[in-house]
Amino acid sequence: MPINSKHPEFDEYEQAVDLTTDAFEGEVKEYVPKKESQSLAQYHTFRNRPSYYNVVERTCSALVGALTRKSARVEDVAGESMNFYGADNTEEFIQKAYATLLTEGRMGLLVDFDPISNQPYLVSYSGMSIINWCDDFIIIKEHFYEQDPKDKFVIKEVERYRELFLDAEGYYTVNIWSEVAKDKYEITETIQPMVRGERLKEIPFTFVNSYDTSDDLPKPPLYTLATINIEHFVLQAGLAHIAWVLASPTPTIVGDLQNDETSIGLGGDKFIHLKAGGSARYMEFSGAGSQFVLDMAKVKENQMFSLGSRLLQYKAGVESSDSLQIRLGAEGASLMTLRNALNAGMTKALTFYNQWLLSPLTPIVDLNSDFSPVGMTPQDIAALLALYTAGTITLDTVLKRLYEGELIDLKALEAGTAPLAG
Repeated sequence: MPINSKHPEFDEYEQAVDLTTDAFEGEVKEYVPKKESQSLAQYHTFRNRPSYYNVVERTCSALVGALTRKSARVEDVAGESMNFYGADNTEEFIQKAYATLLTEGRMGLLVDFDPISNQPYLVSYSGMSIINWCDDFIIIKEHFYEQDPKDKFVIKEVERYRELFLDAEGYYTVNIWSEVAKDKYEITETIQPMVRGERLKEIPFTFVNSYDTSDDLPKPPLYTLATINIEHFVLQAGLAHIAWVLASPTPTIVGDLQNDETSIGLGGDKFIHLKAGGSARYMEFSGAGSQFVLDMAKVKENQMFSLGSRLLQYKAGVESSDSLQIRLGAEGASLMTLRNALNAGMTKALTFYNQWLLSPLTPIVDLNSDFSPVGMTPQDIAALLALYTAGTITLDTVLKRLYEGELIDLKALEAGTAPLAG
């Protein structure tokens, strides 16, 4: 089989990711069905009329913000600094990883080695790029840009495949497959990664999905929301068409004109002379003809807003930040589940990272698990101070509540230098 063969489960996964990413990127016009009576020009006009309210992108941005609202703690990683491919620092790497998991439901973390700097680095691959896998191999589809050798001003996209596998002796090897003719790929480079002169006996690759670090293919957490968002756009196309057609009254004349005019002028300064028995009027829209479509669009809006609110809902005063669950649609995943999966994946990947530097250190990864601030209104603070002034609660209780409301920091609280401590 060719190197670009896909895993049997990949096609269904690819369809779900394509829909989710289309909704995220606003590429939704192709989802509007063409009516049999429409010409191609009429169809393009029909689907171009409505605007797309991108709830998926806004929700993804809000969730990534919630997941990373506090800095991650990453310690005991060997080397002077961690190196990432495609990210300037740890926080940016984590933000991009969360965005990938939310829209694709899966990703991969590979530890590779740069012989020039003599340092390992961590690179993430989207779920869509990992097209095939088994116990002893992983196939990754890669895209990059290069100059056309015939014209340096022409930049072309190049596709190749990276094969990670264990050879016959059980050693980690990498083959790079490049296209040498149309749809024909050959190995153009073979790499045998080594750690201080010793070859690896394990593929330094970690799967991460929205639930755990297995190689399963769950639908993206935002898939349900994306489906409803697209359905809403399709209904908006119908409403926009109705509004366009019925926005202006249509003049109608019944009967013959008194004279042989070939054209009729409309307006308050115009005169139409009809023969006896004739009549002229405007046809205007009335009734509930479009109400059904409008009601359906409203239903979809409510579904989106309800789903979006559940993504960030919590029970104030009941759930602590440790037990706070932010649901990700019908799939039942939670932001805590997502956080735990990436936390485990990064821990495993950075263990490979340390091994590459022959370090005995065990990496510590502690991603943010406090997704939503408890918050305090001015009225809450005033009531709290009133209780303290009346002797109902102690100063420790006041400080604890202010810390929970993120109005003072933990170090100040522990040191007794919080604003109210004096």
